[in-house]
Amino acid sequence: MVRKCRTTATRIRGIRDCRGHYRNVAVKKIQMPAKKFTTVKDLKGRVYKAGTSKIADEWLNKLGITEREYIIKYFNKTYIVDGIDSKKHIVMEFLGETYHGSHKAFPKNRDTIIAYLGKTPNQLYIGTLSRFINLTSLGWKVFFVWESDYKKGMLGRYFRGKDDNLY
Repeated sequence: MVRKCRTTATRIRGIRDCRGHYRNVAVKKIQMPAKKFTTVKDLKGRVYKAGTSKIADEWLNKLGITEREYIIKYFNKTYIVDGIDSKKHIVMEFLGETYHGSHKAFPKNRDTIIAYLGKTPNQLYIGTLSRFINLTSLGWKVFFVWESDYKKGMLGRYFRGKDDNLY
């Protein structure tokens, strides 16, 4: 099943936190492009929503990766990675600036909530970092590139461990 989704974030004044308390926050307004979503099934038949952007598909094509949107289980967490090289045991991840909390896209106001994601850039960045740490603890090597670096001609680099700052 393929579905297109268009998301528009608007400036809002209040958000409920995880406990249901209402608090005022500043939210950045960002127009998101339409994205193609597909559904992926794991070995037990559970369905997950996944999708890669056109630029991520282009990057995976340049690398010659054919295994895409692969599901990796880690205890009670499920990771859907952009691509894998199963022979070399490498996970390929294309990091969009907004969805992974890039320091280049959000150099200031790192604690401002992004409306359509409901998280701050710091939370997104830490989530990406912990995801990479969990994947390496499972024995996978993680090869990644930031969207802005790819547009400058860089193909990516390997994650070096928990002390790596992804830049």
